[in-house]
Amino acid sequence: MDGDAFHRRLHHIGPARFSGDTGQTGGMRRVEAISGKSVGAENLWMGQTHVAAATSSANHHHGHSETAIYVLSGHPEFVFADPDDPAKEVRLVTKPGDYVFVPPWVPHREENPDPDDEAVVVIARTTQGRHCGQPARFELAHNHRLRIWRNRAESATVGRMSLLVARRYVDFMRLSSTACCLFG
Repeated sequence: MDGDAFHRRLHHIGPARFSGDTGQTGGMRRVEAISGKSVGAENLWMGQTHVAAATSSANHHHGHSETAIYVLSGHPEFVFADPDDPAKEVRLVTKPGDYVFVPPWVPHREENPDPDDEAVVVIARTTQGRHCGQPARFELAHNHRLRIWRNRAESATVGRMSLLVARRYVDFMRLSSTACCLFG
């Protein structure tokens, strides 16, 4: 840190400076506003996610990051496995002005059922997204064991997943039509 804590600059990031060069999840488009790259933030990432009309994101989680979401426009729905019965899905139906909290490691997806309008949310995370948007392929075997193909980008994150998290993920993926997920 240059100088003392009271003599640093503030940063203004307008839409023209948003960057799409950030972790992405299928079915949505993320843009980065506040980050380590844009302003030197160490513990905060903030941006927007756009989900096109009649589109669902891929199933994903945000690693060890806590995430706060503010619904700016549209009526996105957030879908996750019921903690008491992982065979059931829970659907949070939102509207502009609503907030959603996503705890670390919780697999979920965003859906936009509106046939005409895109849904836009503002996202704030407690990490820089080092693990967000990096591919991790999950396949359910016939015995419902989880097979994980690791690559350099995901091995550190996946290696830290607890057995409980992996089991919850398997249960959630069993409900979904796809067995591919992105950290995002």
